[in-house]
Amino acid sequence: MCKTSSPTRSRLKVQIREGVQVINKKDTYELWGVLAAFLLAFLSRMAPARNALFDGNILFYGYDSFYHMRRILYTVDNFPHTLWFDSYLNYPHGLDLMWPPLFDQLIAGIALTAGAGNQPSVELVSALVPPVLGAATVLIIYLLARELFGRRVALLSAFVLAIAPAHVARSCFGCTDHHVLEVLLILGSILSMVFALSGREHRLWFAVLAGVSTAALAYSRGSVHRSIWELFSSMRWCRLPSTYATGSRRRI
Repeated sequence: MCKTSSPTRSRLKVQIREGVQVINKKDTYELWGVLAAFLLAFLSRMAPARNALFDGNILFYGYDSFYHMRRILYTVDNFPHTLWFDSYLNYPHGLDLMWPPLFDQLIAGIALTAGAGNQPSVELVSALVPPVLGAATVLIIYLLARELFGRRVALLSAFVLAIAPAHVARSCFGCTDHHVLEVLLILGSILSMVFALSGREHRLWFAVLAGVSTAALAYSRGSVHRSIWELFSSMRWCRLPSTYATGSRRRI
């Protein structure tokens, strides 16, 4: 029996080795695909920079971006405090600002960490952050789609979002507006919830991360009830398989 089992073991080892090589090739192709989607997303959002730079200055996209820059510059000078009352609005009485400041405080913190010490350098950082956040959103949508639908759908979703005109327009160079952060946070919240319900290790930490992301989302857009409603509506739309409730995950 030993003589007959030895060739069988050898064939089994060869099959296992070949299977591991195939898996490694798939993982390598998948990694390159994700990197390509990320680079495509970042470069497509940086393309408007050639029209946004003029004589060493940055032409921001729309009046919302200019007002965000006012708040960012104020926050840089008074970090972490930000502008909650603006005497320039509703003249001559001024106006209490209703817009949550997370986006402006985030960019101000990044600018200070990067050593931006004057207005042109702060403006450059502020113009660069939206393309980075937009490209990061592509990675999150990839992870979410891979968890729910498999790697093929995940790669397709990443490339579709990388060139989606509406998302590119809201996350391009010089479009310093908070909407790109909202999309990133709401997808991050959904991804954390999915991981928390998938039976993974450290599921409690994913649940905590989902709560933190939801709180950050409320602090960046203001309408808390609308944010929570959109999250639960998205979770119902995803229609998680029943196997998630038992702790096992379905792969495609």
